[in-house]
Amino acid sequence: MTESSTLFLPLSYVPVKLHLASAPSPGILVSTWTRTGISPAQTKGNDNNIQIFGGTDPGNQWSIQCVSGNLNYTSETECTYNANTMFFATGTTGPSGVWCGDFSSYNSISGDWTFTQCTDWIWFAWQVIVSATDVTIRQWAKFNTTGAVFIAGSSTVTFTTLRATMKATLINDYSYTNPQATTISNSWVPSTTITAFEIGADGDWTGSDFLGISMYHVRLESTSSNPTLSYLETLSKLYSADTTAWADYQLNWLGSVKLTDRSGNGRDLTADAGAFYAGQTAPNLAPPAPPASAAKTENNFVFFGSNF
Repeated sequence: MTESSTLFLPLSYVPVKLHLASAPSPGILVSTWTRTGISPAQTKGNDNNIQIFGGTDPGNQWSIQCVSGNLNYTSETECTYNANTMFFATGTTGPSGVWCGDFSSYNSISGDWTFTQCTDWIWFAWQVIVSATDVTIRQWAKFNTTGAVFIAGSSTVTFTTLRATMKATLINDYSYTNPQATTISNSWVPSTTITAFEIGADGDWTGSDFLGISMYHVRLESTSSNPTLSYLETLSKLYSADTTAWADYQLNWLGSVKLTDRSGNGRDLTADAGAFYAGQTAPNLAPPAPPASAAKTENNFVFFGSNF
């Protein structure tokens, strides 16, 4: 079955995002198929596919951006690919959205993948688990429908480390004094509750060479257990609605973006900003059609007796 994905096309610095004001907590596993668009072949920056939020009160909020599609292009056979997560303190007494570090990084080496493979469909899964003192972030990837799921990075970082990086960012990027940065970073107490998530892209691109991000089938699960590769492989092949999921969105294009939660839990998405379009042809995950019944001929009949 051939169908279109949904295209997120941020232009003129206008973000294109779908939002849900709730999320599994303290552990979330989110997966999606994503495909970057770039023409002609060239180096490009991040695609911000998924964003996970924590906290609701000033002084405890944070966000994690799950990014992919970072390409360093030399030729068809010399192309490196990067995907990672970026942690930001968003509810501080100083500026909002202070970078606190990149984690669970995957960096291919030249020869691992061709440019064609890097710009084909890639499946990603990210898991975020928050405790009283730290956050664990895991990342898996699968290049193209014929590939296999592999571990693409894992990090456990303490809130103390996040505050230290936050302090350095305030000094180096925002020109705060050491005492000011110390006060702001020490007053930030990260929430242990995951509160929301977004699907989409920031408005970082203005040129016509960037053809947007196509996305297909976003699935959320409530779990703090480390999933096996065989389990993740099964998730990557899902086509039909998954009623065991916390939320399940096909994100196929039927004249408009499809916001319905297919899990039956009623957690439909909201389109926050930007315009959506028909994306690239979705990965072929549908099960094959059953074989047609054999045409009936006279050989289908059984004759009894010998006089005929």
